[in-house]
Amino acid sequence: MPVIRLGLLPFTAGVVVGATAHAAYPKLKEKFGPQVKETLGPIVSAALAGAGDAVGEAVRAVSEKTGGVQDAMAEAARRASHAAASARS
Repeated sequence: MPVIRLGLLPFTAGVVVGATAHAAYPKLKEKFGPQVKETLGPIVSAALAGAGDAVGEAVRAVSEKTGGVQDAMAEAARRASHAAASARS
């Protein structure tokens, strides 16, 4: 894909903004850090709590299915060994 001047301008602007933000990060964190924590803290904690509940539910469902499959495999292996022992007798 060729590089054209039209695409170079937004890329260059992004690099400049990113470099400036990286250089000023400690000052920005010091100035706006408490405000961000105060504003976004409850939102983030609620989102993580909801995500934790959803992940827990998914893990429970998968473990139930896995347990069922493992039980079925163990039963099939037990039946196969029982049938093989009966055939030898």
